[in-house]
Amino acid sequence: MWTPYDARPSLARFNPVTDAVLAGPSGQALYLLPHRTDRVLVCPLVPGSLHEDFTDRVLAPPCIAVPTVPARAAWRLRERLLPHYIHASNEALRAQQAARARPDVPHQPAAPGLPAAAALLAPAAQHRRRA
Repeated sequence: MWTPYDARPSLARFNPVTDAVLAGPSGQALYLLPHRTDRVLVCPLVPGSLHEDFTDRVLAPPCIAVPTVPARAAWRLRERLLPHYIHASNEALRAQQAARARPDVPHQPAAPGLPAAAALLAPAAQHRRRA
Protein backbone atom coordinates (compact mmCIF):
# COMPACT_ATOMS: atom_id res chain seq x y z
CA MET A 1 0.00 0.00 0.00
CA TRP A 2 1.33 3.42 -0.94
CA THR A 3 0.94 5.52 2.18
CA PRO A 4 3.22 7.82 4.13
CA TYR A 5 5.85 5.70 5.86
CA ASP A 6 4.55 6.42 9.38
CA ALA A 7 0.96 5.39 8.49
CA ARG A 8 1.82 1.86 7.33
CA PRO A 9 1.47 0.10 10.71
CA SER A 10 -2.02 1.58 11.22
CA LEU A 11 -3.21 0.05 7.94
CA ALA A 12 -2.30 -3.52 8.87
CA ARG A 13 -5.92 -4.73 8.98
CA PHE A 14 -6.07 -6.11 5.45
CA ASN A 15 -8.49 -8.93 4.82
CA PRO A 16 -8.12 -10.36 1.31
CA VAL A 17 -11.41 -12.24 1.68
CA THR A 18 -13.61 -9.14 2.07
CA ASP A 19 -11.40 -6.48 0.49
CA ALA A 20 -11.03 -5.79 -3.24
CA VAL A 21 -8.45 -4.42 -5.67
CA LEU A 22 -9.24 -2.31 -8.73
CA ALA A 23 -6.51 -2.62 -11.39
CA GLY A 24 -5.72 0.02 -14.00
CA PRO A 25 -4.21 -0.34 -17.46
CA SER A 26 -0.71 0.93 -16.56
CA GLY A 27 -0.08 -1.14 -13.45
CA GLN A 28 -1.90 1.18 -11.06
CA ALA A 29 -4.11 -0.47 -8.47
CA LEU A 30 -6.48 0.72 -5.75
CA TYR A 31 -7.13 -1.29 -2.61
CA LEU A 32 -10.69 -1.09 -1.22
CA LEU A 33 -11.41 -1.70 2.45
CA PRO A 34 -14.80 -1.62 4.17
CA HIS A 35 -14.86 1.58 6.20
CA ARG A 36 -18.41 2.17 7.43
CA THR A 37 -21.77 0.89 6.29
CA ASP A 38 -22.05 3.63 3.66
CA ARG A 39 -18.33 4.19 2.91
CA VAL A 40 -15.33 2.36 1.46
CA LEU A 41 -11.73 3.35 2.11
CA VAL A 42 -9.71 3.48 -1.14
CA CYS A 43 -5.93 3.26 -0.83
CA PRO A 44 -3.49 3.40 -3.75
CA LEU A 45 -1.03 0.55 -4.16
CA VAL A 46 2.54 1.02 -5.33
CA PRO A 47 2.74 0.05 -9.00
CA GLY A 48 4.71 -3.18 -9.43
CA SER A 49 7.21 -1.51 -11.75
CA LEU A 50 8.36 0.95 -9.06
CA HIS A 51 10.87 0.22 -6.32
CA GLU A 52 10.11 1.52 -2.85
CA ASP A 53 13.39 3.46 -2.73
CA PHE A 54 11.78 5.83 -5.21
CA THR A 55 8.18 5.81 -3.99
CA ASP A 56 9.32 6.79 -0.48
CA ARG A 57 10.92 9.94 -1.94
CA VAL A 58 7.69 11.41 -3.31
CA LEU A 59 4.59 12.56 -1.49
CA ALA A 60 2.31 9.53 -1.17
CA PRO A 61 -1.13 9.84 -2.74
CA PRO A 62 -3.95 10.04 -0.19
CA CYS A 63 -6.26 7.28 0.97
CA ILE A 64 -9.85 8.53 0.72
CA ALA A 65 -13.25 7.38 1.89
CA VAL A 66 -15.83 7.16 -0.87
CA PRO A 67 -19.57 6.52 -0.73
CA THR A 68 -20.91 3.13 -1.78
CA VAL A 69 -22.99 4.82 -4.52
CA PRO A 70 -20.97 4.02 -7.69
CA ALA A 71 -21.45 7.35 -9.50
CA ARG A 72 -20.47 9.39 -6.43
CA ALA A 73 -17.53 7.10 -5.71
CA ALA A 74 -16.27 7.44 -9.31
CA TRP A 75 -16.42 11.23 -9.10
CA ARG A 76 -14.49 11.30 -5.82
CA LEU A 77 -11.83 8.94 -7.18
CA ARG A 78 -11.45 10.93 -10.40
CA GLU A 79 -11.31 14.32 -8.67
CA ARG A 80 -9.58 13.62 -5.35
CA LEU A 81 -7.37 10.57 -5.69
CA LEU A 82 -6.35 9.81 -9.27
CA PRO A 83 -4.60 13.15 -10.02
CA HIS A 84 -2.36 12.69 -6.94
CA TYR A 85 -1.77 9.02 -7.71
CA ILE A 86 -0.81 9.64 -11.33
CA HIS A 87 1.47 12.54 -10.36
CA ALA A 88 3.23 10.52 -7.62
CA SER A 89 3.63 7.51 -9.94
CA ASN A 90 5.14 9.67 -12.67
CA GLU A 91 7.53 11.38 -10.25
CA ALA A 92 8.74 8.06 -8.82
CA LEU A 93 9.09 6.58 -12.31
CA ARG A 94 11.16 9.57 -13.48
CA ALA A 95 13.45 9.24 -10.45
CA GLN A 96 13.82 5.51 -11.02
CA GLN A 97 14.63 5.97 -14.72
CA ALA A 98 17.17 8.70 -13.92
CA ALA A 99 18.88 6.44 -11.38
CA ARG A 100 19.05 3.57 -13.87
CA ALA A 101 20.56 5.90 -16.47
CA ARG A 102 23.35 6.75 -13.99
CA PRO A 103 24.45 3.39 -12.52
CA ASP A 104 27.62 4.90 -11.00
CA VAL A 105 25.57 7.01 -8.54
CA PRO A 106 24.02 5.10 -5.62
CA HIS A 107 20.24 5.59 -5.48
CA GLN A 108 19.67 5.05 -1.77
CA PRO A 109 17.75 7.86 -0.05
CA ALA A 110 19.62 10.28 2.19
CA ALA A 111 19.74 9.66 5.91
CA PRO A 112 16.60 10.83 7.76
CA GLY A 113 16.78 14.47 8.77
CA LEU A 114 19.53 15.36 6.30
CA PRO A 115 18.91 17.02 2.96
CA ALA A 116 20.22 14.97 0.04
CA ALA A 117 22.97 17.51 -0.74
CA ALA A 118 24.21 17.47 2.87
CA ALA A 119 24.35 13.69 2.87
CA LEU A 120 26.45 13.72 -0.30
CA LEU A 121 28.78 16.46 0.94
CA ALA A 122 29.28 15.15 4.48
CA PRO A 123 31.87 12.43 3.62
CA ALA A 124 33.88 14.86 1.45
CA ALA A 125 33.90 17.51 4.19
CA GLN A 126 35.09 14.96 6.77
CA HIS A 127 37.83 13.78 4.43
CA ARG A 128 39.11 17.33 3.91
CA ARG A 129 39.36 17.96 7.66
CA ARG A 130 41.63 14.96 8.16
CA ALA A 131 44.07 16.04 5.47
